[in-house]
Amino acid sequence: KDLIENKHAEKELQQLSSQLQQSQKHIDELQQSRQALFIDYTGQSTKQIEQVLNKCLQESKKAYEKGQQQRQAQSENVRSKQTQLLDLQKRDAEMKRQYEKHTDVLNNALLKFEITETEARNKLNKDEGWVQQQELKVESLKQALQASKIHLSTARQALQECSQVEFELQPEYNLHLNQLDYLQIYNDTFLSDNQKFVQQQLQHCQQTLDTYQTHANELSYQLRDDDNKCKRAKSLQKSYDKQDKTTHLWKVMKELIGSSSGAKFRNFAQSLTLEILLSHTNQRLQELNRRYALQRVPQTDLELQIIDKEMGDEIRPVHSLSGGESFLVSLALALGLASLSSRKTQIDSLFIDEGFGTLDPQTLDTALSALDSLQSQGKTVCIISHVSAITERVSAQIQVKTCGNGRSIVNVL
Repeated sequence: KDLIENKHAEKELQQLSSQLQQSQKHIDELQQSRQALFIDYTGQSTKQIEQVLNKCLQESKKAYEKGQQQRQAQSENVRSKQTQLLDLQKRDAEMKRQYEKHTDVLNNALLKFEITETEARNKLNKDEGWVQQQELKVESLKQALQASKIHLSTARQALQECSQVEFELQPEYNLHLNQLDYLQIYNDTFLSDNQKFVQQQLQHCQQTLDTYQTHANELSYQLRDDDNKCKRAKSLQKSYDKQDKTTHLWKVMKELIGSSSGAKFRNFAQSLTLEILLSHTNQRLQELNRRYALQRVPQTDLELQIIDKEMGDEIRPVHSLSGGESFLVSLALALGLASLSSRKTQIDSLFIDEGFGTLDPQTLDTALSALDSLQSQGKTVCIISHVSAITERVSAQIQVKTCGNGRSIVNVL
């Protein structure tokens, strides 16, 4: 029994020794890891190391909080950009609808006159001289048609007069025929006694008949001539209608597209760009002065007018603004133009020369805040001014000081 217990104790002792060795090995590994971790803190106490680590932790927390603030600011900027993108997409969709509407109007007009867009463009390349020549041809056809109508009316009046004369002479003609028959009977009966008289009456009747026949031939000739003139008048009418249709087509094309120089269509395209610019400008103007808004003058392409919201949306001309108000509107237009860009053009710099002296302190602060916002978007803003408030707000400066005798000194701060 003692032997078994001794063996069992030796076995447990071996296990404990093995565990002790493993624990010692683990302690050595931990010490090596600790030395590797705190190799930069050799010779320092644990408290000192703890203070350094706490300081690093505080700096990390501050950096994290600053990163969170920057991330929040970036998120707000992204949301603002997304909102602007949605507005631009809506405007783009509206512009596309307007373009499709004008395209449909043009296509309907071309379909109405049975002409393709290519043919219309080719005809638009004709110069003003060609159009005037066509108008002269139309005018000449109108005059010829009018003359034919007058001549036709005269011929018809003459035909009516001839018909009236024929109607009036018809009883006399019938009477002479009856007399001729009577004379023929009388000649057969009393030929021997009245032959000479009968011959005279017969000749007179024959002459009257020849006169009537000649007059009838003249009337027949006038009728044939009137028919020919009617045919020529119809031909002239067809030519006039054809030329009038062509002229009307050109007039409609001129109203829809404009002259061959493209000025009307160019003004229309520029008015679309102006609408986008006014949208950006009014957004900026709301930040500077909520009282005013810009819009295009109705029935014009490139003229502007002011909406005074504090006067019941009264419409005012732009030249009625005061000096400070004109400067704010001009600044809003400049900021709107800076926001406006295209695929090939990017406006990254803005130069403002004077004008700040006409602003009150509150409006001046609002204008400078708008310029700061523009600079934060990566734009370069340069201001030329002598106002001291601007000097205090702008850190990067180029100061020009006069020295007399036409000389000056430039200092870059």
